[in-house]
Amino acid sequence: MADLERAKVLIELRRLSEAREQLAAVLAAEPDNAEAATYLAQAAYLDQRYREAADQSAAALRIQPRNQFAMRIHALALLNTGDAGRWQAQQVARQVVALGPEFAENHRILAIVLRECGHLPEALAAIDRAVELDPDEADIHVARGSILRRMGHCGNRFRQGPAAEAYHAALRLEPESAYAVHDLAIVELNGRRLRSALRGVLNAATMDPGLGNLVRTNIATVIRHAIRRMHWVLVVVAFVELVIGEFHGPQTAVPLDSSYAQAVREWHDSPAPQLVPMGAGAPAAQSATQAPVAAPPSIPGVAISAGTGPETSVAPAPGKPAMTNAPGGQGNPTTTAAPSTHSAANSSTTSDSRRLGTVGRDLGATGLGLIVVISLWWLGVVPRRRWRFVLRAAWSSPPTALRLVVFGAGMLVCVLGVATGLRVFLSVAEPALLALGIILRRIA
Repeated sequence: MADLERAKVLIELRRLSEAREQLAAVLAAEPDNAEAATYLAQAAYLDQRYREAADQSAAALRIQPRNQFAMRIHALALLNTGDAGRWQAQQVARQVVALGPEFAENHRILAIVLRECGHLPEALAAIDRAVELDPDEADIHVARGSILRRMGHCGNRFRQGPAAEAYHAALRLEPESAYAVHDLAIVELNGRRLRSALRGVLNAATMDPGLGNLVRTNIATVIRHAIRRMHWVLVVVAFVELVIGEFHGPQTAVPLDSSYAQAVREWHDSPAPQLVPMGAGAPAAQSATQAPVAAPPSIPGVAISAGTGPETSVAPAPGKPAMTNAPGGQGNPTTTAAPSTHSAANSSTTSDSRRLGTVGRDLGATGLGLIVVISLWWLGVVPRRRWRFVLRAAWSSPPTALRLVVFGAGMLVCVLGVATGLRVFLSVAEPALLALGIILRRIA
C-alpha cells in the first residue's frame, strides 16, 4: 500500500512516468487490485495515452463493475478514441450518473462528454445540476464556462457574457486555476477583446508551463486577429490619403529670379500710358515730343518687342487680338497694353498630378502614426521577458506569419509614399492591400 500512496502523490505532482512504474509494480504483486488499476488508468489519461487509459479502466471495471471513479476515467478515455468511442463514452457517463446521481462529479463528467459530442443544451443542463450539488467546486464552473463559450455566450467587445461570468466564479474559488485563466482569455478573444485575451493567455502560460503548446497556438490566433484589424485600418488610411491628395494637389511654382520679380513690380507701379491719336492731322510737334512708353519686362508666355521708331507691337496672349501703335492710322487711335496680371500668375504655376498635396501627406502621416501608437499600446501587455516567446509563437503559425509579412510590407510602402510625396506608392499599395485583405480573410 505504501507504493500505492506514493503513486497517488506522484500523480498529483504530475510525475506521471514514475507513478506508472509504481502502479505497475503494485499490479504485478496484486493483479486484482482495482484501485491500482484505476490510478494507472488515470496516470495514462493525464499522459494522453488514451487507449492505454481505456484498457486499464476497463480492467478495473471487470474487477469492480460499480467503481464510479473507474467509470468516469473510462468515459473520458473512450471520448478520445474515435467516433465509436464517443458513443460508448456517452453510455458509460449516463450509467455513472444513474449509479450516483447525488455526486456532482458524475454530472460534470456527463456534461463534458455531451459537450464533446455536440449535445450542448443537454450538457448545459447536466452542468447546471452539478453546480446545484456542489457550487464551491472550481472545475465545475470551468466546465460550465466552456459549454457556454461553445454555445456562443461570450458577449461582445463592450460587455462580457455568461461564459465569462462562469470563469470568474471559478477564479474566485481557485485564483491559481490556469485552465480558468486560459479559457477566460479565449472568451475574451471570441468577444473581440484582443488585448485582454493576449494578457490572459500569457498569464496562463506563466501559471502552468504545461500549457505551452496550447498557449502558443492561441497567442498566434490573437495576434492574427489584431493584425487583421490593423490591416483594414491601413487600407482606409491609404484610400483617404489618395482621395485628399487628388483634390489638394500641390502648385509647383515656375522659378523666378529676384531681378525679374523686382522689374515686374516696378512696371506695374508705373502710371498707365496715355492714349495719343496718330492720324494724319495730328500736330507734328506733339508727335515729336510724345514720350515713349516703357515696355514691360519679358514675361513667360508673353512676347513683347519695343522698337525705337514710331511703332511698337505687343504679341498677343493666346485668344486675344494684337495691339499695335503705328503711324498713319486714319484717325483710329491704338494703344500699348500691359499683359494681364492674372494671366501671368496663372502661367507661373503648374499642378503635378504625380505628387500628393500637403494636406494628403499630413493626413497620411497622422494616420500611420496613429497605427504605430495603437500597436505599441496594444503590445504593452507583453512583458519584456516574454517578447521572444510571443514572436516565436507568431512566426510558428504560417497564417499569422503571412499576415505579419503582408501588413509590414504595406506599412513600408505607405510610409514611402508619405515621405516622398509620390502617388505611385499609394496607388499600388491601396488596391493591393484591399485585394490581399479579402483573400487572407478566407485563408488566414
